[in-house]
Amino acid sequence: MHAREGGYVPALTGLRGVAAWWVVLYHFADPLIDLVPTWVLSLVRHGYLAVDLFFILSGYVIYITSGQSLRAPARFVVFRFILNRLIRIYPLHLVMMFVYLANPLALWLFSSSGVGDGRYDWDYYVASIFLVQNWGWFERLQWNVPAWSISTEFAAYLFCPLLITFGVARLSTNVYKLIFAILFLAIFIGLIFNAAGAQSIGEKISSLGLMRCLIEFCMGLCLGAIGCVANTAGGMFRFSNSLTIIALMGVFVLLMNYFIPNYWFVPIVFVVLIYILSRGDVLFSRILSSAWIHYLGLISYSTYLVHFFVKDWVKFFSESIGFGQLVLYVLACLVASMVLYKYVEGPSRSILRRKLSKREMS
Repeated sequence: MHAREGGYVPALTGLRGVAAWWVVLYHFADPLIDLVPTWVLSLVRHGYLAVDLFFILSGYVIYITSGQSLRAPARFVVFRFILNRLIRIYPLHLVMMFVYLANPLALWLFSSSGVGDGRYDWDYYVASIFLVQNWGWFERLQWNVPAWSISTEFAAYLFCPLLITFGVARLSTNVYKLIFAILFLAIFIGLIFNAAGAQSIGEKISSLGLMRCLIEFCMGLCLGAIGCVANTAGGMFRFSNSLTIIALMGVFVLLMNYFIPNYWFVPIVFVVLIYILSRGDVLFSRILSSAWIHYLGLISYSTYLVHFFVKDWVKFFSESIGFGQLVLYVLACLVASMVLYKYVEGPSRSILRRKLSKREMS
């Protein structure tokens, strides 16, 4: 399918679902020891890298859907863009923050260890309500831990009109300039993490998470600008795209198991993966567009925001963590995701967008 502005690529929605479940398994990986091959376990233990895929994919999709309108935007256009992004992320986040109040309450009532060893600081809670908790104010992640990335994405949304107007739009007339910009940003993020002494791009989230998001989001914007002028692959190109993805996955797994810090290659690997899937291939696009995987993509935001809460409660009720707890965790995450998507995320988005449209028409 052609990746033009306003275009929709089902495979990328499916990819988002796979990435969300990569994070889900990453946070409950121990029961998989001795149950899966070593390379599979290694892949699961690198599930934190799915966040980088989210950041790049978010920038890509936003440029494809909103890039032209933000190239020289009026004040109203910027306001509407940011409001639409908040409608997308905020209602479910707010609901989950209220749900998370059950955690310190349960610890206070039933745990002899007290309220969570600094996990439930109230300053962090207030910052989370305003989506600024990972803007450099705190030294550790608390409450709904994965929501740190939602905080940094909110910052990316605020900067997005400026990034497009004064950056990507000026490069979009030349594909080679966009490619150079992506390569430059990929090297730049590696240099930042290397200078900070990090061994992985998943380290130092409190101090580097915001920069990590902004750079990768900008890479996604540049990729989206390339996608708007790229032709859809066909015939033998679709077949070769599948072979390229297989080779890319092999290189990715190989590099993860060597002593090369992943910040040197992860962003660029994900850029290439998204680009190939946006053009289409004979195998992976079909798999990721299949009904169930596509549905997992639709509910992936709910999955991402609820899974750590489910993990907390499975561990709260279990003295040991084994395969049975893993099955319970997976099933509970799936059911909770479906319920939240159907009764919170989907309806709130529809209602708020209808109200916004009515206000614009009046």
